[in-house]
Amino acid sequence: MIKINIKKFDFVLCIIFISYLTLLFNIEKCYSQENKDKFYWLNFGIGSVPNTFEIGRGLAGGLIPCYQIGSNLFSFRYLGAVELYMEGPIPNEYIKEISLLYGKSIMKTKDYFCSASIGVGIIMGVKRGRFLGEPHVESYNYERLTFKKISIPLEIQLFITSPYTGMGFYLFANVNREISYSGFLFCFLVGKL
Repeated sequence: MIKINIKKFDFVLCIIFISYLTLLFNIEKCYSQENKDKFYWLNFGIGSVPNTFEIGRGLAGGLIPCYQIGSNLFSFRYLGAVELYMEGPIPNEYIKEISLLYGKSIMKTKDYFCSASIGVGIIMGVKRGRFLGEPHVESYNYERLTFKKISIPLEIQLFITSPYTGMGFYLFANVNREISYSGFLFCFLVGKL
């Protein structure tokens, strides 16, 4: 098990947050679209969270309503991920996330959209603890450990769009003290794009 020095962890989170804020202000100065057009859409998709769980890959799904005014982007993210296996340890590990993010549209044309955001969120879920089986007896039972933590979510949206629909990739990460993870969703969009 990897031990993380909490003071170093908090320092790294602060550096990431300050660096991102600096990037946001620089993007605002360079943003080509000066008008305050308003856009709104709903992302929904399915994807993967590789190397997040003890046995490897997980399946992820998300629902992300977004609102953009000018270059400012606001997102509300509901994301769930569960480990994939046919037979194996009990309980099944999973993560649920609810987050509010703020970011900037890096590129927006009538056909393409790219943005980056950071925010604050809550993750909750279940992971396995100590083994509860008997030695030399086939058993998959582990202690069930639940968690709920404050987190820092990150996202990058890369989409091909038309006026009311679109599709593309939603890249996400979540940094927290319990189980940091990253992954992607292949999403469809509906709304005013």
